[in-house]
Amino acid sequence: MVVAMTAIASGCATEIIDAELTTTTSTAERPDPTGDVNELLDQLKVSFGIMSEALAEGDRSRAREELEYVERIWSALEPQIVDRGEQYVEDVRRVVDLAVTSVERNRPADAGKALRFIELVINALLG
Repeated sequence: MVVAMTAIASGCATEIIDAELTTTTSTAERPDPTGDVNELLDQLKVSFGIMSEALAEGDRSRAREELEYVERIWSALEPQIVDRGEQYVEDVRRVVDLAVTSVERNRPADAGKALRFIELVINALLG
């Protein structure tokens, strides 16, 4: 489901920002991400929102710092979702990769898409 949405929306330049955004400290000062799958997915959602906002404001250093934290969240999340099947892991990885691309290529719309797609992943997990 997420794969199809990614393929369909990848050409779209719409930026979606609707997650609760919070001001954070440097990622080096933040504790390692912990929690169950739902908590880690929620942390990804918040981080994608922060990245999207930072890129929209032209604050690439803040976006890069948040991306580092996203990678730490992914490292904690991946082992917990392996039992859900390879497709689910790949779907989440694609969303994380979209966030990576948004920062590496300075594409705020991709961060917004990652934010929207993580909501689809969360809904798929609950459904």
